[in-house]
Amino acid sequence: MQHYWRVWLVAACLKVLLFPSYFSTDFDVHRNWLAITHSRDASRWYADQAQQNQWTLDYPPLFAMYEAGLARIAAKVDGKIVEESERDYASVACIRFQRATVVLTELVSLGTAVRAATAGDTRSALAFAGSGALLLVDHVHFQYNGLLLGLLVYALFMLRRGDHVKAGALFALLCCAKHLFLTLAPVLAAVFVAAHVRPRQDFVKAFLELAGASIAALAVGLAPLLVPAWRAGRLGAAFTELAGRLFPFDARGLVHSYWAPNVWA
Repeated sequence: MQHYWRVWLVAACLKVLLFPSYFSTDFDVHRNWLAITHSRDASRWYADQAQQNQWTLDYPPLFAMYEAGLARIAAKVDGKIVEESERDYASVACIRFQRATVVLTELVSLGTAVRAATAGDTRSALAFAGSGALLLVDHVHFQYNGLLLGLLVYALFMLRRGDHVKAGALFALLCCAKHLFLTLAPVLAAVFVAAHVRPRQDFVKAFLELAGASIAALAVGLAPLLVPAWRAGRLGAAFTELAGRLFPFDARGLVHSYWAPNVWA
């Protein structure tokens, strides 16, 4: 077990060396999301404004809440990080802060999930902590896939050990963090039916268990937006804005592009 975490810590130290490396526009996207979730009331996270940065918030509310939590810390690191502006911002402090959040959340989420799923297998640590894909996409290009894949790994781990209801709820929460994972829903739905519903005589009850847990998890995942919107008296408007951002049929495509993911979805 000690060797497991040593692998992750060594990998994290190597990833810190990439802090000064190239980053894509996704870095600016997430910096602006910090500003949006910090500067606005939650009921208006997805609303368009007369003057705004081009990188509008287009991840679901659970991820927006994560950004809002990071923004509280970012405001103390460099106040300009959380200021909404039409221009992008990337000071040294901003870059170090955002890069560090990727490393730390990957370590906590993916590292912990893989440890639970593999009983601390060192080879699994090498496979995930040393993943070239995550290294390039998260720690150079800039995204938070390590955080999200940790949730997926843990959901699959619970599915494998027979905790089907918990697995379904966690997968629903994952979709409330990044809706691109909805493309996995048809496959996982078939697995859940085969593993949890069909083998039982009370299959209706089994189906309702899965459906109820998933719906409850979706409600929790959407609550960071919908509860403040309800209090502000703009629940319908907020839901319409959210749907338009997550599924922009008239803009960049259904799930962030026009190609293969849309065909699959």
